[in-house]
Amino acid sequence: DMSQRGRKWEAPVKIGCRLAPNALVKSALTEGLADPENRVTQAHITLYHRWAHSGAGVLVTGNIIVDRRYLERAGNVSIDLECSHTYDSSQRKMLQAWSAAAKAGGALLLGQLSHAGLKVQQAIVDVTVGPSAREMGVIPEGSRARERSHQMLPAVARAATVDDLDLYVKKWAHAARVLEESGFDGCQVHAAHGYLISSFLSPKENVRIDEYGGSLESRARLLVRVLRAVRGAVSLDFILAIKIHCSDLSDKGFTWSECANVIRILDRECLVDLIEFSGEIGRALRAQRGVVVGDQAPQRAGNSGCASAHMVL
Repeated sequence: DMSQRGRKWEAPVKIGCRLAPNALVKSALTEGLADPENRVTQAHITLYHRWAHSGAGVLVTGNIIVDRRYLERAGNVSIDLECSHTYDSSQRKMLQAWSAAAKAGGALLLGQLSHAGLKVQQAIVDVTVGPSAREMGVIPEGSRARERSHQMLPAVARAATVDDLDLYVKKWAHAARVLEESGFDGCQVHAAHGYLISSFLSPKENVRIDEYGGSLESRARLLVRVLRAVRGAVSLDFILAIKIHCSDLSDKGFTWSECANVIRILDRECLVDLIEFSGEIGRALRAQRGVVVGDQAPQRAGNSGCASAHMVL
């Protein structure tokens, strides 16, 4: 019966130790609704109360930044180990209200934990951090985008030190613990779209010669460390998900086969309960127009999943 097969998404689905009412997922959309101190506001609660009654079985929040210095944009919520106001009693009360509103219709709620890394704009900081140093982003001469503010372009990046990475791992674990204590059902570690972890995975962005660069195992080290730390900081029934893009769709970048091998690395330790595959939309659109983008990319990115999200349990 085709009608029955087409409605399989309506059946409850187990994610880790928890049961979602159905397999429909509202993926992360950055909200930009936080106050100037990067705290949850009533606007989050109102928005997620509406999404709670959308019929989705799982809701994933937009960016919750684990290091307040490196926002994806102004208006991000942050839970930063080094900034106590981002996890004090007032913030926790609002986090609890956010989670209660989102779960009012029976959906599970995952908080997306991010470090924007190389995606941080010049409007946010003068110098961001990445796997390797990078010059400030510029608009090419003759580009129709030249009227855009340079403040919207990527900031200069310095190479993260090992001490930096040790601290970021602690920050991810701390933020996950705060989410669990605030009623969230799980978290999603952002490892896509050129954010910090994603850029470590990319051989194009990551030219380090230490234990975090070179082989795929080494480039995936930060991701593995973050997931291990989060697992150790939360209870067994707290869902741990990742968002990862399947390819940079760029010559010398992160490839489809490398993505599959990263998933195998994570699977060895059963580190994640849910995987969202995504991609760089701009590059995918170029592929759809027939532009050669490397890595044996599909002729039509619209059929590849690179510009959209796919979930795997």
